Amino acid sequence: MLQGKSIKNDLCNHAKVKQNAVERLNSLQTGFDVLEENRRTGRRSAKNGVIEMKKWLEVFGYSVTDCIPQIDTGDADTCVQVNDLRQLEIIHVAGTKGKGSTCTYVASILKEYGILKIGLYTSPHLKHVRERIQIDGEPISEEVFAKAFFRIWDKIAPGDILDRSNRPGYFRCLTLMSFCVYLEEGVNVAVYETGVGGEYDSTNVIEEPVVTGITGLAIDHESKLHVPQDKRPSYFRFSEGDQSKREQIAWHKSGIFKARRPAFSVPQGSEVEHILRFRAVEKGVTLDFVDDRLDLPHIEFSSHVNKENAILAVYLANTLLCKHAKTPAVYNNKVSEEALCGLKKARLPGRCQSIKEGLTAWYLDVAHTEDSLHIVGQWFSKVAR
Repeated sequence: MLQGKSIKNDLCNHAKVKQNAVERLNSLQTGFDVLEENRRTGRRSAKNGVIEMKKWLEVFGYSVTDCIPQIDTGDADTCVQVNDLRQLEIIHVAGTKGKGSTCTYVASILKEYGILKIGLYTSPHLKHVRERIQIDGEPISEEVFAKAFFRIWDKIAPGDILDRSNRPGYFRCLTLMSFCVYLEEGVNVAVYETGVGGEYDSTNVIEEPVVTGITGLAIDHESKLHVPQDKRPSYFRFSEGDQSKREQIAWHKSGIFKARRPAFSVPQGSEVEHILRFRAVEKGVTLDFVDDRLDLPHIEFSSHVNKENAILAVYLANTLLCKHAKTPAVYNNKVSEEALCGLKKARLPGRCQSIKEGLTAWYLDVAHTEDSLHIVGQWFSKVAR
């Protein structure tokens, strides 16, 4: 009887720990009133997510830069410090829409090739926050999540020596957690989706990705993805209007490009493609726009955009596979059976998803831009007949 009570108490305490982790994480979210005031006044966050993420990674004992010692004495303070993120082979994806789908496709293709310990970091989540940090297609366990969170919370909680005003926000805390979890769990490959932007996004602490990718770009979060007039490069062609907004968004998103690292993009509008090409030259990057006519036989996509995301994923995965001397995912415009199988097996909940419950049919999608809603409308008109 006593043993039964002990087990029950342990379970209750365990449940409280998990709930406390989520509640305290939620406390890091920016309030709606603050967001509305920022939107109304045009005020933008002065914090650079990359600088902040480097600081936090160092707080938790991870090096994010290479240090060359003057003398190797064997002492830890004078030995070479290797960028810890190099332990992860990272595929980094930015865009307005389709980032999560593309990343999920990439991870599924790599899994089909037998690559183990694949991390997948996406946002937002649908049911529970652990969906954002996955390993081998499954959200990390509640125990791993709680452990990772409280390791961070103990450093940033009120009363700690660190300045409370410098606490990472909700997304940045989760990004920090993902790096910590993937490094501690021995993840080999990690597929990362950016947050809202790219250039100053907290995920852009990644300095040496295997490859970067850009999904479709559209007008969204334009108040956060602004480039002041006096800081716009000379290759900007528009000073106002929607075309100018697209240029600014493209500038931010392409901030994930890294020198000597290949980059791919889905086909884009002329003003977006113009900026991406100039940014590639600026950053010393070879940029290729994928051929959206690539044949993906026996796979039915909900829209042409979703097929573009799948094709982009094939080329991103192919870059890593070639690095490992694996059979290419695409060769001579032919996609491998492994890649096709990975695309078929990818799970994309909330993306043109149909659910049947008896006589009731549910049609779900997380579209939140005008372009996306148009695409979802076309899909719905077909499947709901």
